[in-house]
Amino acid sequence: MIDALHDGQGSTRRQFLAKLRDLQAGRDVRLMVTARFIPDIEDAFKGALKLEVRASEEDVKRFVAGQIHRLPRCIQRDPALQYLLQEKIVDAVDGMFLLARLHIDSLLDKRTVRDVKRTLASVTKGAAALDVAYREALQRIDG
Repeated sequence: MIDALHDGQGSTRRQFLAKLRDLQAGRDVRLMVTARFIPDIEDAFKGALKLEVRASEEDVKRFVAGQIHRLPRCIQRDPALQYLLQEKIVDAVDGMFLLARLHIDSLLDKRTVRDVKRTLASVTKGAAALDVAYREALQRIDG
């Protein structure tokens, strides 16, 4: 079992994939690997059985709703803002709970509806969204 293969970086990941191929050569070695859809990983596992695991929109909505208690009062007191928050995050995360969590965390220090809406307007989507959310989280940690 190999979890989060996508967390490995470029040449290190390529070396690891080469070692896995060597391990499997001529042996009955079976692997279960979790990873995001990254071209070099997909190429390495061409022909392998795949199962895409992704949260449904409803699952993400429930997750976001369950996080409202952690958010600033301006969000807790405004059902319309909560709805907007759910819609924006569900639309942006493409079934990734981790990305939803990072977007929720980006709202923890917002004290006004205007600040919340500004942050929601800048929520990133697509393949680079997780990288952007990680960078922003590290910036918040570093101050």
